[in-house]
Amino acid sequence: MPLPSCEVQLKALPLALILGASLLVKVGLCLLVSREDPMRCMAPDSMGYVASAEALLKTGTFSVSPERGDMPQTVRTPGYPIFLAVIFACCGKNLAAVVLTQIVLSLLTIVLTWHVARRAFGGRVGALSALLIALDLNSLSYTNMILTETLFTLVLLAFLAIAVHLDSDQQTRRAFAALAGGLVLAVATHIRPIGYFLPLVVMVAMSALGWRRKWGVKVLVGQGLLLILPSVILVGGWQVRNHRLTGSSEFSQMVGFGALDSTGVHIVAQRDGVSLEEARKRLGLAGSTERFLSHPEEHWGERWKRQYIELIRENPWICVKVQLTGAARTLAGPGATQLLNLLGIPMGSSKTPDYCLGIVPTFYPAELARLPWAGRMIMMWAGVYLGILYFGIAVFLWMALTKRTDEKWILFLMLILVAYFLFLGGGGAYSRFRVPIAPVLAIASAVGMGWYRHRGFTGCVATQ
Repeated sequence: MPLPSCEVQLKALPLALILGASLLVKVGLCLLVSREDPMRCMAPDSMGYVASAEALLKTGTFSVSPERGDMPQTVRTPGYPIFLAVIFACCGKNLAAVVLTQIVLSLLTIVLTWHVARRAFGGRVGALSALLIALDLNSLSYTNMILTETLFTLVLLAFLAIAVHLDSDQQTRRAFAALAGGLVLAVATHIRPIGYFLPLVVMVAMSALGWRRKWGVKVLVGQGLLLILPSVILVGGWQVRNHRLTGSSEFSQMVGFGALDSTGVHIVAQRDGVSLEEARKRLGLAGSTERFLSHPEEHWGERWKRQYIELIRENPWICVKVQLTGAARTLAGPGATQLLNLLGIPMGSSKTPDYCLGIVPTFYPAELARLPWAGRMIMMWAGVYLGILYFGIAVFLWMALTKRTDEKWILFLMLILVAYFLFLGGGGAYSRFRVPIAPVLAIASAVGMGWYRHRGFTGCVATQ
């Protein structure tokens, strides 16, 4: 029995109204930041993206910066800098233009969230999914930042919309979905290297689906090749480029740095009982980040990657604990810290509220008390939102495990995407790492709340 388009109290709220309200809020925030301090939309990671985008325009090469056009960029991947370069070519180096473009992409993300949910679970679940993702302060904040999150989230959601067709009864449609899905994943990997292994994971999942559907070995192999081919060409081609120019075949030198700086630092801190700052010193990370980013030819990322692998071998159980802690922070962090920064609201202390458990209504009372009233309202809304979101997800998980449905494939895909990004986020992950999976979480929660409203599927009919 297909999952239904269950009655939801928000059925009178059309998609157009959700998009209109979201547009007003995001443009309003953009104008406020542009007026008060345009540099608030810049994070430390933003500098590298902008410099490489300028290098593309001024030197025609993907290098570290315009001033160092002879130094190939191997830390940042080309997806987001190309996106920035296109905007800079049209509007000049205008950060507000980048943010406004990302606002348009975020609206497309809402539309695509609605489309995927409506197609699989019905119209009203689609509307509730769109509302939930529109109300997410975490996604709102990063839409206004010069970072990869908004573009990457849209591309990842596009893959989910395509991958639904991998369960089609028509072999031609499945083949097209495999090839198109693989192409989208390759593009996503060029935006953020965290997507590097995702085609392999999806291929295994698709093979399990095909085995269950009895497609046959030839069909399974053919579709697997179609899915993986774009990554072999585009991602593998970029690795060949890196090796030819620098002698290193790493897709991105950032991978090794990110792994050691995120998970490795936390492993050492727990193993030795020291602070994170001291752990960074012991790993040789303190003071070396700037040199690593500006001198990719020294292959620091490769060294740190080997160091990280050695740490995991020596401390497997601490690694598991650190990974689980990072996943918990990713899911439970309020995600309001970046919004407070954009609004210029002082944090009140050095502790980052984003590391608090957002689903706990009181958060940290002492920390909230130090914030001005606007900051307290934002943090409290972030906590309430997460409480509502995860209530629906809890019902969704119970339903997915206990109820019979014809939509097992999309449910499986959603779980795979969430698990993948939680695992690869590392021990130092926080709410920023939740942004790419926020639409998936919104869909899951909407399905769960729709089911809870009716306590089952009786009398409900899917609206395709």
